[in-house]
Amino acid sequence: MFFMVHGSLTKTSKACGIPLTTLFDWKQSEWWPELSEQIRSEKESEFQPGLSRIITSAIREIEDRLEHGDVRLVKTKPGHEQKRVPISAKDATMVAAISYDKLRLSLNLPTSITTTQKNLAELSEEFRNIAKNYRRDVIDVKASGNQ
Repeated sequence: MFFMVHGSLTKTSKACGIPLTTLFDWKQSEWWPELSEQIRSEKESEFQPGLSRIITSAIREIEDRLEHGDVRLVKTKPGHEQKRVPISAKDATMVAAISYDKLRLSLNLPTSITTTQKNLAELSEEFRNIAKNYRRDVIDVKASGNQ
């Protein structure tokens, strides 16, 4: 359990009094992956309710700020006063972008697009190289057949 939390065999050895070589042997054993997954799953089950409450609370706060603005200390004639000030476009954009990405992740959908577009000159050069290698292979086969 200590190793699963700290991720260090050396720290685990010192904290638990188990020889480091024993821990290395255990980690290489066939039962280690299954036990590790079981511990991870148990810990995740312990943390899920609390994390869900935190996320729900944070979402409520974000929705409130988006609808009513941030609470700011604003200078007034008699002194200062707390007022709701609309959030900036930059902050709203960040909220939207991060929320969108997290939603896509939760649905197991991609969050970015990667392409390897090549321009025509690069493609042309690649085709030339392929053709050169092809001709070389054909010539080599013919040459070896004549011997």
